Parts: sequence; structure tokens; C-alpha cells
Amino acid sequence: MSIAEISTRLKSVNYDRDKLRSDLIAGLTVAAVSLPQGITYALVAGVDPKFGVYSAIVVTFVASVFQSSAHLVNGPTSAISLLVFSSLAFIDPENRTVLFEALFLLGVLVGTFQILIAVFRLGDLTRYISESVILGFLLSAAVLIALGQLGNALGVKDQGNGRQSVLKRTYLTLFHGEAFNYRALIIAVATIVLAVVLRRVVKRFGLPQLDLLATLIFAALIAYLAGWATEDHTGNTAIKLTAKIPQSLPHPHIPSVQLNEVTQLAPGALAIAFIGLLEALSIAKAIAYQSGQKIDYNRQIIAEGLANLTGGFFQAVPGSGSVTRSPINYQAGAKTRFSGVIASIGVAIIVLLFAPLLHYMPRAALAGLLLITAARLIDIKRLSYAIKASLRRGPGDHHRARRRIRRPGHRGAARRCPVDPAVRAAGGQAQGTGTGGRPRTGGPRAGTG
Repeated sequence: MSIAEISTRLKSVNYDRDKLRSDLIAGLTVAAVSLPQGITYALVAGVDPKFGVYSAIVVTFVASVFQSSAHLVNGPTSAISLLVFSSLAFIDPENRTVLFEALFLLGVLVGTFQILIAVFRLGDLTRYISESVILGFLLSAAVLIALGQLGNALGVKDQGNGRQSVLKRTYLTLFHGEAFNYRALIIAVATIVLAVVLRRVVKRFGLPQLDLLATLIFAALIAYLAGWATEDHTGNTAIKLTAKIPQSLPHPHIPSVQLNEVTQLAPGALAIAFIGLLEALSIAKAIAYQSGQKIDYNRQIIAEGLANLTGGFFQAVPGSGSVTRSPINYQAGAKTRFSGVIASIGVAIIVLLFAPLLHYMPRAALAGLLLITAARLIDIKRLSYAIKASLRRGPGDHHRARRRIRRPGHRGAARRCPVDPAVRAAGGQAQGTGTGGRPRTGGPRAGTG
């Protein structure tokens, strides 16, 4: 096919050079954020970092090709990775082969459930997950992420096993484990400080949002210049480094299937399917309200399912719409969903060119980024508003509200029916639409990722 024919076809779908330039800039900006997030969210899921990077390539690409939203960016997220960790908790983390096979099977199950949800048009059920439930989920996710990264931040090995509670394992790690590594602690603290400062600089001067990538590069340089990332005569380093990511693209792989594992993974996969759709649809609606785009939500659900189903066969962590990368994509000027395709290709190119250098990222630096991510998951204002609203509401309020609704001929009943303040603060129903078919501005912030 000649260049002239390609140009003619692009014009027929109303895609010109200006849109391509905008999508290219936005896609490369998202790629710079996707790489460090893919690595860190794989650690949250308790699996090899390369599977998070593969998710930023495969899941992002497939979802961008089939989805309805022009700006939603899919891939690994903190909320979904935490649910993945919980779903795989019954497997011994030391048995890496079984753990990874279960991860891939989980992705296939999640994608299958999401496609079935679209086929039977059950996506509307996500509206019944209230704002208060989402706020509580995000708070618990933040706490679990922070506790899970204390060992890496302190440079010690996590103690305990998957059968013990998180609090028990954290206690064993802090008080009955190895001595703290002050070098790792310095890197973790420096990463947190750099991340906070660089984010403020980016917001102050309107710079491209490359603060996460820049933070990891600075942390790796500090560790290298201090001599903590170089091997000694025994082949060990002063601080733990990230596992090596192969300098290659993900290849097809059929997960091994065992009936007992399917029955144990199915409940977690169903939860991930619904939470993932809630996360993706909420973000898509919020951005669509600003851009004025009309979204086919059933098509969006199918795209989410196809992305996770394909990811399961390409060794990827299950994903969803990202609440951080999607706004970055929109604010960077993306015009069509092709920007997501460019972002996935950008991550693939980085892996092919610079994968060996990614090994020199200190785990303590990634732990510092995850601690920042956990803190940003907590919405203090909305939490306090929901708590105050719950305390103000008396025990008989719901009963009186139902009586007012059911009383015949009472014209003001519906108007005086109390509305959940947390929902009102979010701007309306989580999955509702406003007048004229326009999506509401609110909707639960389903996660940060």
C-alpha cells in the first residue's frame, strides 16, 4: 500500500496530521508514565515486574483498538493489582511457576467474565456499588499497599507466609526479621521527597508529567554513584535491585488449567471484573463529560474484556482504566484512541532498547513510589464528608424516607427524600447520566493507577 493510499484512507476516517501529531505527543507522554507504573503495580500484585510491563503493552494496545472512549488508557492499576494479590494469596509465593500460571489463568477468567457481562448487559449492576464502599475500598487498598512495601523500603526480606494476615506478616518483618538497611531507607526517603517536589514543579510550570520516570532515574543515579548498585566480589549489591526485565516483547503462552485452581480463582476474578469495569467506566464518563464525547458503554465493556483475555495469553497482569494515565492522556492533547496504541508501542520500544538498564532501579525507590501512590489514594476531604454525613444521619432516617416515598398523593415526597451526601458530593449517581444523555461529572474514583 502506497503512502498516497494510506493518506486517502486516513482522510476518509477524518484523521489528519494534526490529530496524529496530538496523539503522538500524548501517547509518548503516557508511555513515560506507564513504564514505572507497570513495574510498581506488578510488585503490588506480588509477581515479576515484567508482567506489569507486558500489561502496559498488551492490555493497553488491545483496549485502545476496540474501546469507545477516545481518551481512556488501560493497563495495570493499583486497585486491580491489589485484588490480584488477594486472589493469588492461597499460593505459596516461593512457588513461582505455579504463581505465574495462576496469574495468567486469572487474567483469562477476568476477561471472560467481562465479556459475558457485556453479552448479557449486566454492566448496569455497577451502579449499585455506592460511593462510600469505593472510599472504604481505596482507604484499605492504600493501607495494604503501604504495609506491603515497608520491607522493600527498609531493605529487609518480608517474613511470614500467605496464610498469615497482613498485620502479622508486617509485625514479623519489622520486629523479627533482618536488620534494617540504612542505604535502602535513604533511597526510599529520597524517592518520596523527589516525587513530591517534582510533582509540584510539574503542576506549577505546566510541564509534561514525566515526574515519576524522572524520580526513578534520579534514584537509580544516586544508588549507582554511591556504589550501592554495583556488585561486590561475592556478586551481591548493597541494596536490592529490580528483577531483570527481558529485552524482548511478550510471547503467546497458554496457561495451565487445573480445576481446583479455577474454583479458587473464580470469586476473585469476578470481583476484579466488576471493580475493573466500575473503575474504567467511571473514568471514561468523567473525561467524556469534559470532552463532550458520547460513549458506547457496552462496547467499552467488551474492550475491557478482550484486553484482559488477550493479556492472559500474553503473560500480563489484569488491568483496567487508569485514573492517572487517562487524565494525562487527555490533558496532553490526545484526539483519538490511537494515542493509547502509541503509548503501548512506546513502552515496547523502551523495553527493546533499554531493558538492561531497568535492572538498576533500586527496589527501595519503587517502594517509595508506591508509598506515594498509597497516600494519593486516600481522599481525606471526601472521607471526612462521608463520615460526618453518616454521623449526622439518625437511625430512623432511612425508614422515614421510605414512608415518604410510599405515601400516595404526597407530591413533595421525592424531593424531600434524603440523598446520600457522599453521592451528592460525587456529583450524582455513580453510573448515571445527566440530562440530554450527557454523563454526570461524578462517579467514584475507582483507584489510582
